[in-house]
Amino acid sequence: MPQRLANAELAWVPVSKITEYLLNPLNPQARSKPDEFAKMGYDLQNIDVLERDLISVAQNYPLIEERVFPDYATYRVEGYIATPKDGNRYIRTVWEIRPEDPRPRLVTAYPVRQPSGG
Repeated sequence: MPQRLANAELAWVPVSKITEYLLNPLNPQARSKPDEFAKMGYDLQNIDVLERDLISVAQNYPLIEERVFPDYATYRVEGYIATPKDGNRYIRTVWEIRPEDPRPRLVTAYPVRQPSGG
């Protein structure tokens, strides 16, 4: 059985991660993410839908990669989401878990063309 993200049922997405990063075309660190998510039908009017879709990846797909550091660990989970405007899209998500907070917190997310397989 494939390994799953630990505590996936507790996964959460900071609102600022969506509003100031994933959907903000003025944030240079976001690169092409705001354009990609806009093409899929996500905007500031439906951030709850994007939040739900990203969490669904964490909860419903197997863990692809785990990276452990002294103060935290990151986990890559990829899967399909049913977007508001662009049908099913394959999304890569990265989650962080820290010893002081066992809830997986979204670090980044972006569409990818092909499943990576590990």
